[in-house]
Amino acid sequence: MPSHSSLFLPPELWIEIFRYATHHESLYAADYDPFREALTECSEHDDTLAIKYAIVRVCRQWRALGTEMLYEDLRIARGVGALKHALEEDDELCMKGAPIPARGRWVRRAELEYSQSATPTSSPPPALDILRHCPHLEVLVRPARTFHPLLFEFPAEAPPLPSLKRIDWCHDNDAARTGGINSLDEVLSRTPKLEYLSLAGNMSLGLLRQQRHVELPALKVLRLRNVNPIFVRQVCVWSLPSLSHVIVDALPPYQALDNIWETFGEGIQCVQLGSHMRFLTEDHLATVVASCPHLCELNYYIFFTAPPHYTTPHPSLHSVGLHAHPNLSIHSHDTDPEEWRCIEEHFAAYDPDLFPSMKEFVLYGDDWRDVLHDPRFEALEDKIRERGQRIVFSSIRT
Repeated sequence: MPSHSSLFLPPELWIEIFRYATHHESLYAADYDPFREALTECSEHDDTLAIKYAIVRVCRQWRALGTEMLYEDLRIARGVGALKHALEEDDELCMKGAPIPARGRWVRRAELEYSQSATPTSSPPPALDILRHCPHLEVLVRPARTFHPLLFEFPAEAPPLPSLKRIDWCHDNDAARTGGINSLDEVLSRTPKLEYLSLAGNMSLGLLRQQRHVELPALKVLRLRNVNPIFVRQVCVWSLPSLSHVIVDALPPYQALDNIWETFGEGIQCVQLGSHMRFLTEDHLATVVASCPHLCELNYYIFFTAPPHYTTPHPSLHSVGLHAHPNLSIHSHDTDPEEWRCIEEHFAAYDPDLFPSMKEFVLYGDDWRDVLHDPRFEALEDKIRERGQRIVFSSIRT
């Protein structure tokens, strides 16, 4: 029988357990990870917050150990006044030498809804004061606006965000016209350390700024979730000297994406295309490869992307990542001849004569399992091996 004392764990171990149960890296990550899902919903945030609430309600010890985690991730929506007062009171007491933690310093991620940055009057929204009391904020999320009518009549100055590494921004034309915290370019001007920027929304022509006054020296990852050509044009005006990874979840119309490759292609090292039907309409892969001479890694959904037809040698590409998420609109559940033809065309496109540095195809997702058990896969793998290349799975990649 275990002793009574062995049933109690040291606080450090409890904290590790709480972290394991509540931490979602995708909510905070500012780097690139192939096929990491875009945060289009708040389900992960809601699940994490529910677990944290449950932890701090168990007992006094768990509340003391879990309170910091509870404040790491804020959704600035309801109860703004009480939260603002609590953070202000903490800072005032700390300045007077009181031995208490300033809870605003625990905040790493904040979701600011447009309902909390509306400006029906000239008085600044309380949400801005909350952000000012969060000096270690690393992630700012502006989720899509709800259908409730909101008034944006006055500017609301954006606070400095010196520690911010990531922004997930859903553009809203009505809000952006007032500037400040509702204007993407003004927020970007206050984020010198930004590394990851995710964008969605349709920008109106009247908000396009042709002057290059946005400089993001540290930005490495740009994710275009669902943007219109005007928004793409705006991005191409910015100065992004460190941009190396571009993710395009949905293809904007009218060849707007070509502007991205023409503007930033020289420095891009990795491109990922999403599971969007427009990528099947024409050969977008050939355009990407031709426009990015230093491209090393190319990732895409094989059943949502037209097989490429490369004609010009590319010296740098060495890895192609393929996700087999099924496209139910064009394929049946079984691996039919058309599907196999698609698979073979994609693998055949990366001939060593055109891609001398090409080393590996990395397969992502569980949907490859049916393909692997097909006897035709062994013959395909033999062809790849004869070319001096290999097929590996993301989980066993070395």
